[in-house]
Amino acid sequence: MSRKKTGTKPARTSWRDIKQGNRRPGQSRITRQRKLILVFKLSLFVLVAGAFVSGLLGLYYLRENTFEERKTLVREREARLDFSSDGVLGADWFRGTFGEALRMDVREIDVTALKKALEEVGQVESASVTVRLPETLEVRVREREPVMRARIRDANERAVLLLLARDGTPYRGRGYPVDTLRRLPGVAGLRIQRSAEGDFARVAGIEAVADLLEAAKRLLPAVYRHWRIIDLRDWDPGREYRPPLVRVKSAQIEEIVFSTEGIVEQLRRLGEILDHSQRYQMGKPTYIDLSYSGEAVIRYD
Repeated sequence: MSRKKTGTKPARTSWRDIKQGNRRPGQSRITRQRKLILVFKLSLFVLVAGAFVSGLLGLYYLRENTFEERKTLVREREARLDFSSDGVLGADWFRGTFGEALRMDVREIDVTALKKALEEVGQVESASVTVRLPETLEVRVREREPVMRARIRDANERAVLLLLARDGTPYRGRGYPVDTLRRLPGVAGLRIQRSAEGDFARVAGIEAVADLLEAAKRLLPAVYRHWRIIDLRDWDPGREYRPPLVRVKSAQIEEIVFSTEGIVEQLRRLGEILDHSQRYQMGKPTYIDLSYSGEAVIRYD
């Protein structure tokens, strides 16, 4: 069977005629505004965070530099301390005891109050305090010299070592070498009272005992070196009918009795007695009483 031919030709097709179904529609105005707002918020957050971090770093830098400047100022003040003493106390002792004065402007230091506080320390006999601008504190100290040592009980029944100066001031010594303390004779029979302020009260009239010790050290150093205990049980400076007695316990002689009057003469006689006993081999004296004027009571082994 033959195909029938028609009089019309089929229409040609092209890719342009194909309907494009996957084309995206254009963004609306509302969508674009939302994106702009989001970008603005992110930018604002970054700016605020950066400013906050910068502020923290600035505060840290300021604090560290201020602290370093403050430490430098304190070091400069402490380094400008000009301290001297005629005894054993040093600048380290002053810093440890009165360091608060070094942590303030020297122009604000009450030199009168500081001088008084220094002289309330038993070891300090006198002190001078001067401010030299811009930042120098000058301290000069004169110390007491100990002549005896005493061991007493404090309020808590603990043993306390006190030193006794020639003016009768008892105090706790600081800075003395151990050998210096060992060479000092101990004192017994002496009652040391407490003052109203709570420290130890000065013992009146002790200068006469100090004179005896100093004269013995000068005139009979070999004899004085063996003196161990100064017994003051019969020492009464208020007694009028007889001078006070001082009993010395020695490593070589059990007891030597002195009067506080005519000390040099008594020491001269003591030297003669010891020389005579040794020269004539009379034995070792165990008791010598020199308190009687021009006489001596001697007991041998």
